[in-house]
Amino acid sequence: MRRLVIRTLAALGIVAALIATLLIGRDPVPPTFPVTPASPTARPLAISGELARTLRPGAGGPLNLVLTNPHRFDVRIRSLVVGLRARTTKAGCSGAGNYAITQFRGGYPLVLGPGSTPLSTLRADSATWPRVAMRDLPVSQDACRGARLSLTYRARATR
Repeated sequence: MRRLVIRTLAALGIVAALIATLLIGRDPVPPTFPVTPASPTARPLAISGELARTLRPGAGGPLNLVLTNPHRFDVRIRSLVVGLRARTTKAGCSGAGNYAITQFRGGYPLVLGPGSTPLSTLRADSATWPRVAMRDLPVSQDACRGARLSLTYRARATR
């Protein structure tokens, strides 16, 4: 493992440095230090959320997502998409076949200050939040009892 230092000279003699690690070999060991992007705009927003109620066929509920802005300035969220992974924790229970997502309908942009903010602070009307529901199918859905779903989140934001 070699240490590589990249330096740039900007106007007025200001020097910026980036430390990178160069790994040479067949099976490189992943770095054990936090990777810091060169640009603050490269830091992603964090999105998390859980459904507060148990799902059953024909019923669902809103997701009060928690959005985390790692920057020291406000960002404007221009799009927010919740996805559903195809598999659940139970064999025989398809996520995509048994569950449905309704996307956020609260209007954009969402102005997100630094730190963590629940969606309920940005849009109080839970009818506009993303929703997860269990489809009511004409077949037995007993295989889905106690299943855990995995959701994915994507957002596009600008300063």
